[in-house]
Amino acid sequence: MLMIGMLFSVACLKPSDTASSAEKPAERESGEQPLQTPVEDDVSFVAPAVTERPVPEPTPEPTEEPTPEPTEESTPEPTEEPTPEPTEEPTPEPEVLRQDLSSKCSFSCTQKNVGKSVFTDNILKSSVILADKTDLTYKWAERVVADVLYLFAFSLPDSFRVSQWDGAGSLLSEEEIKPTRMCLSVPLAKGCRKVTVHCNGRCKVNAFQIFGPGNTFPDNVVWWTPPEERDHCDLMLVSAHYDDEILMMGGVLPICAGEQKRDCMVVYLRGEDQVRAMEAFQGLWEMGVRREAIRLLCTNDSLGQALKNDASEIDPKDDLHTIVGLLRRYRPLVVVTHDVNGEYGHAVHIKTSAIVRRAVELAADPSYDPESVEQYGVWQVQKEYIHLWKENKIELDIRAKLPHMGNRSAYDIAAKAFTYHKTQHKNWSFESTSKNYPIGSFGLYFTAVGPDSGINDMFENVSYPGGK
Repeated sequence: MLMIGMLFSVACLKPSDTASSAEKPAERESGEQPLQTPVEDDVSFVAPAVTERPVPEPTPEPTEEPTPEPTEESTPEPTEEPTPEPTEEPTPEPEVLRQDLSSKCSFSCTQKNVGKSVFTDNILKSSVILADKTDLTYKWAERVVADVLYLFAFSLPDSFRVSQWDGAGSLLSEEEIKPTRMCLSVPLAKGCRKVTVHCNGRCKVNAFQIFGPGNTFPDNVVWWTPPEERDHCDLMLVSAHYDDEILMMGGVLPICAGEQKRDCMVVYLRGEDQVRAMEAFQGLWEMGVRREAIRLLCTNDSLGQALKNDASEIDPKDDLHTIVGLLRRYRPLVVVTHDVNGEYGHAVHIKTSAIVRRAVELAADPSYDPESVEQYGVWQVQKEYIHLWKENKIELDIRAKLPHMGNRSAYDIAAKAFTYHKTQHKNWSFESTSKNYPIGSFGLYFTAVGPDSGINDMFENVSYPGGK
C-alpha cells in the first residue's frame, strides 16, 4: 500500500527478523495600581493678612487658525518607496582544468621496479602495493609551474609525510598527513622544485601525480566529492554489502548518477572490509558516481538490536539512529534500498530494508532524537523506492543507450562495474543474479509528492529546494 505523506515546509518538519541469517555464500503586567491623590476636605479657614499686589491681566489663549481643507493643488504627491536594487547572484567561478605535469617531472621510488607510468595512467585497476617506509619523489625544473600534488590510494597507510624543497635543496615545509579519504591533494609551496611522499605503513597507491594551476581535475582523474562538502544529495542508495548496489540495484546509479548527472550518495552498512571497499569504489566510479561513499560498521546483531530499540531508546551507536542522522545531515530527495524480503531471503538485506523504511519516517519526526533535530533539523524524504516492491512499480530501462555514458546501457555499465569485484566472482554471476533479481525493478513505497504516472522516472514530481 502506497504511503503518501505531507511535505513539510520547515526544513521539511519492523518487518520481523524472521528471515534466514545466512550470509551471501562464502534510525506583565505590574499589579500596582496607579497612585491616587487624596481629595482634601473642604475646611473653611481665615487667610492671613497680606500686602495686595496688582493682579496681572491674564494672557489670552492663542486662537488656533483652522486648518484649511486640502485641495487637489495643495495635496502633496505621495512619495514612492524606492525600488530595491535586485541582488545579483554571485558569478560562479569559471572551471579551469588542471594540467597533468607529471610527464615533465623526474620520478624516483625507493621500492625497486616501480615506475612512473603505473601512477599516471589513470586506470583504476592499475595500482601498486608499497611497503612501509617507501618514498615517492618528483623533481621538476623552474619552468614547470607545479601547483598541487595529487595522490589516490585504495588502501591507506597510517600516515603520509610530505616534504617540499626548493631548487637549492632547502626544506620548505614538512607535514604529517593522516589520510581519511582515498583522494588527497597537497598544495605546493611557492618555489617548490621537489616533493617526497614517505609512506608510514603499507598501502596500495593508484595515482601519484603533479598538476598545474586550476580548480578542476580532468574527468579521467578520480576525485571524489567529500561527503562533508555538501549538505544535501539528490539520491541516497543504502546497500547492505559492497556489490549489492550492482547485483541487486544496478540499474539505478548508471541512469541517475551517470546519465542524469544527479548527485548520488551510496551508504554501505557492512563496510568493514578494506579490499572490498577498493573494489566497490572502482565500480561506483564506473557507474558515474562522484560522491565519496559512506561506509558504516554495522553487524547482523547491531542491525537487529536497532530494530528492537526503535524510537523508544536512542543510543549514539544505534544503527537506526545513525541512518536517521545521515538522512537529516545529507537531506536526500529520493531514497533507494533493498527488497523487504531480502531478495533471496538474506537476513542483513531484510534488516537493512526495515531500518531504512523506519528511518525515513523518523527523520521527519521532531520528537525523535532532539539533538540531531537541533543540529540538522528534521527532513522529509520526498520519495522512497524499494527493490522488487510489487506495488506502484517502476521499471528502469536498463537496455537503453545512455548518451552521456558512451552510448552504453545501464546493464552494460553495471556489468562492467561488477568486474572490479574480483573477490566475489567465484560466488556470483552478474548475468544470472541480475536476471533472478531484476536490477531495474522497484516500487514506490512512500511518496510525499504524489504517485508516479508510469514514465519510470524516480525523480518524477520531485521538487528541488530553491530550484535546480
